[in-house]
Amino acid sequence: MGQWSKVAWSTADQVVGLAGGQMDPGMDASTSPAAYFGALVAGEKLADASMFMGQALPRYEAVVWATQALRTTTLPGKEGEVLNSVLRWVDDPSDERRRVIRENIESIDSMSATALLGLAVFFSGGSVSQPDLAPILPPPEACGKFAAGAVLKAAYGGDDPNSVLRNALRIGETIASGGAAA
Repeated sequence: MGQWSKVAWSTADQVVGLAGGQMDPGMDASTSPAAYFGALVAGEKLADASMFMGQALPRYEAVVWATQALRTTTLPGKEGEVLNSVLRWVDDPSDERRRVIRENIESIDSMSATALLGLAVFFSGGSVSQPDLAPILPPPEACGKFAAGAVLKAAYGGDDPNSVLRNALRIGETIASGGAAA
């Protein structure tokens, strides 16, 4: 486990606090995010590690992480189209693309992994109000929670959730360390 150069947080309790959770018992609050994440994975707390990763990464990187994790799953019709629009947003994160994704997720199951990924994009930055109204910024934790939710939904919607989560967490750790996800 290397240095997490993409993560701005210096202690794990900052990340856990943003996620609205409780520190794992027995862990020092001043533990680095990378060390805390490693302890969660070693303890087989993969869902907790996923929620932690969603909050530890910056918003854009959290979306990239969830997108890369979902790319390994087969998505039906409209969901595949939404994933493709998210991939285009990752390449060109414009406000126009962000808003189009929000509109597109209205045509799919609102609790699907793809819809949660689309919400992660929508809440990644920029105003969440209508373009002609005063801007309203999203809550800082929203993007990470939706990104992690997308990963968890994809994992638990399949036959081998632990395998999907381990792969997603490997991708997340690569991104956190400043590497490119595969």
